[in-house]
Amino acid sequence: MVNKTCNLTTEMWIVRSVMYIPVFVIGLILNTIALGVFCRKGRRTETKIYMTSLVISDILLLFFLPFKIYSYNHEWTLGPDMCRLLVSVYYVNMYVSILTITAISIDRYIAIKHPFRAKSIRSPLEAGVLCILIWITVCTLSAVFYKHSFRYHANSAGFKCFQKDEVFYTPFVFVTEIVGFVLPLIAVIYCSAQSVYTLLKNQHISPQGENSRSIRMLVTNAVVFVVCFTPFHIGFLLKFLVQIYSNDNCSLDQKVITFFHAADWIASTNCCLDAVFYYFAAKEFRDSVLSPVQNNAQGNTQRDTQTFQMSSMSVLET
Repeated sequence: MVNKTCNLTTEMWIVRSVMYIPVFVIGLILNTIALGVFCRKGRRTETKIYMTSLVISDILLLFFLPFKIYSYNHEWTLGPDMCRLLVSVYYVNMYVSILTITAISIDRYIAIKHPFRAKSIRSPLEAGVLCILIWITVCTLSAVFYKHSFRYHANSAGFKCFQKDEVFYTPFVFVTEIVGFVLPLIAVIYCSAQSVYTLLKNQHISPQGENSRSIRMLVTNAVVFVVCFTPFHIGFLLKFLVQIYSNDNCSLDQKVITFFHAADWIASTNCCLDAVFYYFAAKEFRDSVLSPVQNNAQGNTQRDTQTFQMSSMSVLET
């Protein structure tokens, strides 16, 4: 078990709290725009449904993020059940995002690599059902694991949420690392690489610019996955090993804890980086983001508004 005296200093908790503020502000703005765009009437596509699921997941996390910021610098007074809910929501967001990005990569792989079979096995309805199954699976596993593994004591005074000193159960670590990250990582990298290779190989027979946009979308999807979630799962595993084997080596404990919390912050930025994927995937989202800039530059707000209203969802189909 990690020595409690080896936790981060008060100054580090303050710095970490401040770092979450731009994530909250930027993420809330971009995801609000995205939700408004995706909820408009229009053609429902598989990619649009997956993106809507990502937006809902990100907004749910952002709603609880102020509680997390508060918990870093104050003793938790809202009770252990609220703490469990807060932590569960945070990890539900992460693994819904991981599995949804994986589903997008597999969906694009099928559409690009096997276009004729894709017509019979892909549909908006199936994409919606898959998103619902992802949410049910992640929420169920989160509830089960945190009921048995995340034990804050209701009568213990002064505990701080998100500062857990107990060692996670080994099955929880195994599922989190292997099923929750390693297998999706392999799927995302393989499907993205195969899809990009196929698009490059057939670039001469596709409409001008379409393959380039598809490649940017695929690469962005994979990069967001690797950048956001790899450091966290490395840090999570290191923290688990240190809790078991460090023998209260405070110097080592602090280095691992510092790395883990930095990686945890990086993982939370997926709420903002997902918007980069939306930008490449959806024309309406690009218009929503760029319209204010174009209005100022061109001084023609009415024309840009009419153009936005007439634009349709342009998800990259191959």
